[in-house]
Amino acid sequence: MAKKTLFAVAVVLIMASFAAAQDAAGAPVTFTAAAITPAAVPSTATVKAVFADTGSATATVSFIDEEMMKLNVKELHLDITPSFKIVLPDTSVDLGLKQKIGDTTLEGGTSYNYIYNSIKYDLNYSLDLYFPVGLSLYDSVNFEQIYQNAKYIQRVKGLGLNLGTPEILSFLKLGMEFKNETTYLAELDSPLNIDQGLASLVKTWFQFDFKSKMAGKDYDMLKIYGDLEKAVPTSYSNYNFLFMNYSLNYVYRLEEESSITFSGNTGYMLVADMVPLWKIYSMGGFDSLLGYAINQFQDFYKVTTRVRYDQMLVDNINWETWWIRYDRIKFVAIADCGRVGDVHQLQVFSGYKFGAGIGLSLDLTFRQRTPIRATLVLGQALWQGYKPVVYFIYELL
Repeated sequence: MAKKTLFAVAVVLIMASFAAAQDAAGAPVTFTAAAITPAAVPSTATVKAVFADTGSATATVSFIDEEMMKLNVKELHLDITPSFKIVLPDTSVDLGLKQKIGDTTLEGGTSYNYIYNSIKYDLNYSLDLYFPVGLSLYDSVNFEQIYQNAKYIQRVKGLGLNLGTPEILSFLKLGMEFKNETTYLAELDSPLNIDQGLASLVKTWFQFDFKSKMAGKDYDMLKIYGDLEKAVPTSYSNYNFLFMNYSLNYVYRLEEESSITFSGNTGYMLVADMVPLWKIYSMGGFDSLLGYAINQFQDFYKVTTRVRYDQMLVDNINWETWWIRYDRIKFVAIADCGRVGDVHQLQVFSGYKFGAGIGLSLDLTFRQRTPIRATLVLGQALWQGYKPVVYFIYELL
């Protein structure tokens, strides 16, 4: 068999294997190969397939002689998940990127708020062993943080080590995290009021994750999360506190694209020998209490609940203009309830704050591969003296 015939067969085999990978990944593939002429067939040639969203795969053909060849195929699969969300008028921006390579996951995120002049970032690396382990770095800087009507400059940075369990009974995970934080807090109007130092924290957590199925697709039906975070007094840190946090999210599917979502969050301070201000809970804004200013209410105890109703109005629009395809329109209704205070105030229902809102969400696809959701909600604080607030939310799906 001639060398050029062998090379042609090799290229066909490589492209066939890449085509199978393309079908599994659901992404378009671009093939490139060394040029072939009857007069000059290379002794070594490479074919490369580039996946639009997930990575690339490369194969090399080496010719030993006129009748024999060696074929090496190497595939590199990068599972990259970006996230982006902006909320107005809360002026909050969240940007994240998650990349999974084999048994390792690298995740980074940053948040910015224009009102508080705050910026945060975190970087997490995890290794999916039988007992998953992870390492995290984080930093938060607030140039005009408001606590109890006073303005502060605040910085909290730290290093964390995580250890978890494999999934138990297909729905339960347990874990523990050790953190060492460096803190700085200075009141702007009082240059002598400065709190800085180190804090050693231990957090234990659990998570229940139950899934259900509708129209042949799995979805997250119920998530329950809880943790205990304890500051350990040491020779270099006097902080001594214990917080307990719980969250719940339940999705009841009416139809494939219509649902009612119940969510709730609680936070309690169980031990308060020495607690820094930066551990205070906050409530208010689109993500927690519609119609109120972002982080308007603050204290060391918190209860918030939300009911959200999503109803499909128009599905499969498939109308394209320029690089945008319009996919579907949903009706959205939200009702919020919550309160911060001390342990006794949380038991007085008359002090709870309420908010509600209705709106529309539009799902788009940019350049046939980037799903986007734009939501417009008119929110109203159900309390005397508050005017309606129009929220605009832009996010990647």
